Amino acid sequence: MYECVVFVILMGKVAQYNLQDDIIELVLQGESSKSIARIFKKRGIEISWMTIQRWINKNKEIIHLKTLQNDTVKERVVTNTLNASESILELTGITKRILFNSLQDGDRASSLRALERLEKQLLLYTKLVGMPGEDSGMVHFLEHLPPAQREAIKNVLNGRNT
Repeated sequence: MYECVVFVILMGKVAQYNLQDDIIELVLQGESSKSIARIFKKRGIEISWMTIQRWINKNKEIIHLKTLQNDTVKERVVTNTLNASESILELTGITKRILFNSLQDGDRASSLRALERLEKQLLLYTKLVGMPGEDSGMVHFLEHLPPAQREAIKNVLNGRNT
């Protein structure tokens, strides 16, 4: 029984309450030791900012490694997002060519399929890059078409609704 009490005292409050990961996360978010102590107090955990600061000072290497790990994960996310964006833009370019060729040939069914695919691709792209509005990609696309192509698309869409 006494061994357990001695172990808890030697272990310290950070380990006793299992706060290591929380402290690291809060430090990575830019919180100071004083604000971390306030956050824990709101959670019902009494721990001084000095205790937290001492723990941070003792564990700078762990925090640094966690920072590097987070940076690597963020870098991977950015790389994957860029790769996905490039793939979507490439598909969008192919779909645009199919759309314009089918419009030129007067093939309403192919034009409608191409428009529907284009709309889905642009929606996915706008979500991926964080553009506001669900239709902003399609609206942007349509706004920048020459009037003749815009009119041809309007005719195809009107034909679909009748």
